[in-house]
Amino acid sequence: MKLIFKLFLVLLISFPALPQPEDPGSSQAGRFTVQLSRLSRNFTCTVVYPAISSGQNTPPDTSQGKFPVIAFGHGFFMQTSYYTSIFNHLASHGFIVIAPQFFDTQHGELARDLLTCINYIKSLNNDSNSPLFGLIDTSSIGVSGHSMGGGASLLATVYDSIITIAVPLAAAETTPSVINIINESNSILYLISAQNDGITPPGTTQTPMYNNAVPFKSILYLKGANHTKFMDTNLFDWTDPNGYMTRLNQQRLTRRYLTASFKHFLKKDTTYWTYLFGAENQLDTSVILNFEAKSLPLSDFTLTASYDTLEINANAQFNWQKPFTLNLNDIISYNLEIATSPDFLEILETYEGITDTAFSVDFVEFGVYYIRVRAIASDTSITSYSNTCSIAVYIPVSVREKAGLGIPQFFDNYPNPVKLSDNNKSVFPYYFPEPQKFSVKVYGIDGTLIKSYPEQFAGEGFGYFYFDAKSNSGNLLPAGVYFVRILSGSTSVTKKILLVK
Repeated sequence: MKLIFKLFLVLLISFPALPQPEDPGSSQAGRFTVQLSRLSRNFTCTVVYPAISSGQNTPPDTSQGKFPVIAFGHGFFMQTSYYTSIFNHLASHGFIVIAPQFFDTQHGELARDLLTCINYIKSLNNDSNSPLFGLIDTSSIGVSGHSMGGGASLLATVYDSIITIAVPLAAAETTPSVINIINESNSILYLISAQNDGITPPGTTQTPMYNNAVPFKSILYLKGANHTKFMDTNLFDWTDPNGYMTRLNQQRLTRRYLTASFKHFLKKDTTYWTYLFGAENQLDTSVILNFEAKSLPLSDFTLTASYDTLEINANAQFNWQKPFTLNLNDIISYNLEIATSPDFLEILETYEGITDTAFSVDFVEFGVYYIRVRAIASDTSITSYSNTCSIAVYIPVSVREKAGLGIPQFFDNYPNPVKLSDNNKSVFPYYFPEPQKFSVKVYGIDGTLIKSYPEQFAGEGFGYFYFDAKSNSGNLLPAGVYFVRILSGSTSVTKKILLVK
């Protein structure tokens, strides 16, 4: 029994628990205020950012890498200072938060104010006088907000597609109606809802928003939570006496799911998927999650082969990475394509529906082949190509030895006959003991010149040129017997080729 207990302790030490997203991050919270204006609107914004020490205008913590941007809207006639714990927490995890103090309740204008805040922070990335110069990830943008500000944050996703994800808290219905137009948003939505909310009840606000939104969408209900305990202050708890969850626990859950959402979708840290949609979420008995996912963009990835050249009739194995995607539940398959040119205009072979990240191909023809892999998500409109690799398929050593390689050698072409219904091509391998030029002419069976190839230059060693069954004018040659004459210096070789339907 003692041995088992000791082994259990060793396992705990060897496999430490995941860092909890509700716990503070490694940075402190620096802050400053700024006056912004848009048209005739002027408003004060609080900016909180990752810093090496807490306080006003303290130096940023550059160890966090580039900072994604989050714009946060406060609730109806509330103050930005009521959400300080949220701002500080997000800053500690490497995010810049900008929170405007709204001076009216025109919801559409508030949404545009949030967009103005985002553009201001983005501009600091190119401002050499700003302490945040070069530290902002201008392509990773999130929005959040509470109640009225949450509804405004959703409107902002409709007004501008720059927003990657919205994570509002107890979002309120707006004018214009966000419920009616949320289907125009292309942002990822992770709605956090208080199950016992007496001011913006989920049944008439966030649930209809979720139902009308397009995937990728989620709604998380905090069991027993109310409307006001998202804020640090208890001044307004009398307005919503519903619910049984403590402020301490409601704010812990808020930090947990806000941070996990932004970490996963803005910082692309997929270790937080488990909190949002995986095992950790399922173990959390204080929440109920509904979500509907879709395929998300696939990253570029690398294709490799362990060789550059290959003898004919040999097997080649290709390996590639699994492309990165933020939807960890997505099922990805692969098509491997083989072509004779790097532009892949003529694809010789496609192997479809590969589920592994490796595949073997037997090469039975001479030539240079270009290979690429296309990753296909569950939504087949989401695809990504790997980089291209190439393989030169050469003549077997035994054939080379028989040739007596003192003078230019031209080997039998392959395939022969050439099927006009296939790729209409045949490969002519050759060996030159030194660099030299050669020319190629094609004659009909009656001796008529059918086609002339431009003079080509070949380096020393093995190589090949392609015969294609087309005339100089580009028309497909009729089936029949043709003669290919190859001339290099004093060496002249004629090969017979048969074209068949």
